[in-house]
Amino acid sequence: MPNHPTAPVFEEVVGPIPTNCKKLKEKYGIRTEAYKKGSQNQRKEKHHIVQDKAMTGLISKYSGWCVFLNGGRGGEHDKANRNQIKRNCPPGREKAGPRTFGGQLKAAKDDMEKALEGKKVNGNTISKKEAQDLASCLVAEAEEETNKARARKKPKRPPLTKDSQVRGVKGCFPAGTLVWLTDVDLMAVNDVIEGVLIATTATGATTRQTVTRVDRCFGSIVDITFGGSSVRLAPHHRIRLGNQAFVRADAVRPGHVVDTANGPSVVDGVTYLPAVEPLYSFRLSRRDACRVGAGGLWVEVGESDIAVVGHASVLRTPPQ
Repeated sequence: MPNHPTAPVFEEVVGPIPTNCKKLKEKYGIRTEAYKKGSQNQRKEKHHIVQDKAMTGLISKYSGWCVFLNGGRGGEHDKANRNQIKRNCPPGREKAGPRTFGGQLKAAKDDMEKALEGKKVNGNTISKKEAQDLASCLVAEAEEETNKARARKKPKRPPLTKDSQVRGVKGCFPAGTLVWLTDVDLMAVNDVIEGVLIATTATGATTRQTVTRVDRCFGSIVDITFGGSSVRLAPHHRIRLGNQAFVRADAVRPGHVVDTANGPSVVDGVTYLPAVEPLYSFRLSRRDACRVGAGGLWVEVGESDIAVVGHASVLRTPPQ
């Protein structure tokens, strides 16, 4: 029997790829490309189609395949994100999202369908059928580009299959983790709301940024102890070291020097806690670093284009 090329994972887990992909993308001005710093404009935001924190270790952020979506509250990017949150955090259930690449593709298709249906471009409105076809096209394209990116790695990485394991989508901090609003005022992360001002960068209270988005999910955590203090956070979250470089929490080891409110501090211990629990995350008006925990560990915080005003005042006093 002749050898046939392996069917794309998308076709295996979702179904045939529509034949009108190019026509639909042109009709509605859908733009896709690999993620690149500084290439998005003010009204558009890049959405990683199949590359999110669940895909860490399988495809890097900067080679993940993206689609340009309208940003801001109520935009397509916001709809896709909110669908992810709804899927990963159903009320009363502790779920961490897809655990296989095939499941990730199905979830990404659902995100795209819900985000694109009803989008208006040049007097045309994307119908439900068109949204379904566009979603299939975009996710299939992202799958192909993901495996192309893996093949360019040195050493070359094998293509992903429908059974390739992915990480569960995680939040950032467990309830009760303290966030430094100023040099003297702290707030539990589960009290943080959109509009809260927090201290960012090493200048402390002299630089403050607005929280523009808050999310909740479930996942495992890493407990890091240093200088008589400790911070628990999601494994993917990036921590600032004493040399100002950032490293993932699950890559930190005893002996590493981390940056804290009181200066460099040596890590005493790192414990991975696999049990799934509720986690909280927030984003800022621009990517930056802030302090968390009683010891003021500096961590990176991402950005979101959702602008809000006002602030809350559920404050805690830092330890003396």
